[in-house]
Amino acid sequence: MQRKFFKISLAFANCWAIVLCVLLQSCAEPGQKYVVVSQNDTLVLNTPWKYRNDLSGQYADPTTRARRIYSGDINTYLTIRVFNDKGDSLYEVPLKEATDALDDINSLTMFDDGKLFLIEEHGPHFAILDKLGRLVRKGSLATALCPTPNDQYE
Repeated sequence: MQRKFFKISLAFANCWAIVLCVLLQSCAEPGQKYVVVSQNDTLVLNTPWKYRNDLSGQYADPTTRARRIYSGDINTYLTIRVFNDKGDSLYEVPLKEATDALDDINSLTMFDDGKLFLIEEHGPHFAILDKLGRLVRKGSLATALCPTPNDQYE
């Protein structure tokens, strides 16, 4: 009985796969070689480094609704590459001044078009860089940190 169910399920799945292919092809414009299903599809970013969650992300401008996608490398290339939502490279932000200001970079985020907030790996310091990689501000989050001597989770 399990064998019949498997054959029926496989036939059912093949039927749905054919229906899905037909529907996707019907969405294509004449002469179009591929079908864009949604903006949540795979996007290939041209970088010589591997993607890392702590050094990559996206920023959506609240006024223009333009989306910026960024990916960076802090070991070899010392740069953050910024892309538009189509995967086209827009500009690169060098991290030289940030690595000089911080001992080691833990993670980063973009909070404005071209402004990056970087956090130090082992310490309370942070740095803010502009689009050209210039250090806008260096500060400390020491006063905002919880004391750790009685922290039961460490």
